[in-house]
Amino acid sequence: MEQSQLLSQSSVINTHPIPQAARFERLDAADAVNLELRRKLWEGLLPVKVDLALNEINSSETPRSLYIMAPRENYFFYILNEVKWLFDSYRPTDKVDAYDEMWFEFNNTPLKWNVPIGVQFDALVGIAMKQRDLPWCLTFHYRGFPEEQVLKLEGLNFFKFHFINALKESHSLRMGSAQEILANMQKKDETRMIDGLRKHNYENFWEINQNLCDKHITELKKYALRVFTNVHHTYVQPNIEILKPQDAQSQDSEEPVSQNPSSLTLGDVLLETFPRLFESVLNDSGEVELAKKRNFEVIVQGVEADMNTPLYWLQLNMSYLDNFLYVCLHFL
Repeated sequence: MEQSQLLSQSSVINTHPIPQAARFERLDAADAVNLELRRKLWEGLLPVKVDLALNEINSSETPRSLYIMAPRENYFFYILNEVKWLFDSYRPTDKVDAYDEMWFEFNNTPLKWNVPIGVQFDALVGIAMKQRDLPWCLTFHYRGFPEEQVLKLEGLNFFKFHFINALKESHSLRMGSAQEILANMQKKDETRMIDGLRKHNYENFWEINQNLCDKHITELKKYALRVFTNVHHTYVQPNIEILKPQDAQSQDSEEPVSQNPSSLTLGDVLLETFPRLFESVLNDSGEVELAKKRNFEVIVQGVEADMNTPLYWLQLNMSYLDNFLYVCLHFL
């Protein structure tokens, strides 16, 4: 079942408390975490159809298409074995293990090995047109790698190397350093986490990642946020400092995006980061609300984002497995 369908059927997504200004100092991180939502996000699947590029078929017979349910939060590496199992026999034997030449494509856009599947779907397909584009029709290539746009899959250790690096980067942003991972994560923990990803095993992965992800807001230095779109192949990473209440009043407005941590919303950050795309307007009730200057969707984990949602709640509950919160702007 596609991710947004899973979420739309849940009536308990927002049952856990969102931090409020009067009590955020006493709020434990676990109180703001919705474990049922976390499980639903893990179980979210995308129907995918994969075909081998026609000009790469080394056979008189055309291979059948591969239909697979791909986990939104995982990576294309997860489905690679099944893709290769089906298509390897249609390629020259010297190419079947040339991992650095393999890549997926959607509508002439190369897909990334090191970005979650769901993030790329949300950015490239969006919500309004998803029914038209499901199953998600992809093309698999054994050659012609577009190295100017995508990192090469340099062997089977690529996935582990880049995931752990992303995890360290997000932790360094949120906590001020990656020392907790560098000093405390043992080899067996790293192996168990990566094994959880490769086998898409919830317990194996979250047994290790929960302590890294679930941090009290007073421990955080910055938010780990990345913004993808369907008009650029790179991402924007806003600089969002988290101030303590006693410091917030003394901050000058010219400083990087920062507010009382209990009141900073997704809309606040997007307005500050993309002033050409968003503006503050008065609604019919005389209240200030966020408006878009262009026609696009703001998507987080497969659903249209509520601009008034506190960023702390999103960071805890809607981040992907590398603990980055990914926001997708899909231009229509």
